Amino acid sequence: MTPIDPVRHPLLHCVAQGATWAGQDQFPGSVGPDLFEEWLRFIACKGELGRFHHRLQTSTKEQRDETFTEIGCAYFLERKLRLPIIGWEPPGVAGKKGEFLVTLPDGRRMFVEVKSPGWEAEITRSEPAAAAAARLAQPKYPGVEAFFTSAEPAVVAAVKKAYAKFPDTTPTLLLIFDDERVPLTEMCFDDVLGALYEKHIPGAKDPADPTKDKEDGPFFDSRFEQLGAVGILNYGYAGHPGDLRFALFRNPHALTAVAVPREAFPGRDVHDGLK
Repeated sequence: MTPIDPVRHPLLHCVAQGATWAGQDQFPGSVGPDLFEEWLRFIACKGELGRFHHRLQTSTKEQRDETFTEIGCAYFLERKLRLPIIGWEPPGVAGKKGEFLVTLPDGRRMFVEVKSPGWEAEITRSEPAAAAAARLAQPKYPGVEAFFTSAEPAVVAAVKKAYAKFPDTTPTLLLIFDDERVPLTEMCFDDVLGALYEKHIPGAKDPADPTKDKEDGPFFDSRFEQLGAVGILNYGYAGHPGDLRFALFRNPHALTAVAVPREAFPGRDVHDGLK
């Protein structure tokens, strides 16, 4: 683990002391401690540090990263998009909970869920079992490596996994802050557009399961009408991790009550479908 200065980064240092994941990897790594400290200060100001501190201390390193992803998404919505967090773990459908509620400029509340698909699943779905097991025993970036990647499996799986909890009475947003080997924000967004909006050619195979045919994109029709939009979020280019990159993909078939207004994201990259 990269040393954490208790003077410059007191909250992060406190979280790392005695954590179950301490010493298992190079955290905080290339992102650096400054951004994590800023995120922790944010949740401290929101009165949520105690709850997140316990989760961070007792988690695996993968769960630690997922928890920081949630915190980072909340920070981005409130501090960068000016959408105030007004509730944590809001109730969704059938007793399921979301991540938080935010206030939209028109005064309505938006239900937000966060998913963070990881590189491990990317390996598992793209390699035979033996090869996948051998690769998973290595770090995320073992050195020079050639591989094919696509946004579609991660994006579609995240939508399907999250969808059951979205209510049909208020705007709904799925934020995807991934841990893929090539972040979704660094891919050509045409790949994400295709994954969400495209009608697939008959007979085309699902990249996540070659034994099955591809499905049409989740936003091609009304199958996912209770999801207003998907947001793609991740760190900026190397050397500027604090510059979180973001794009919004609105569902043209969303119910009126759950639709996410463009006006909530002025100056941001917003998509409404294929051109």
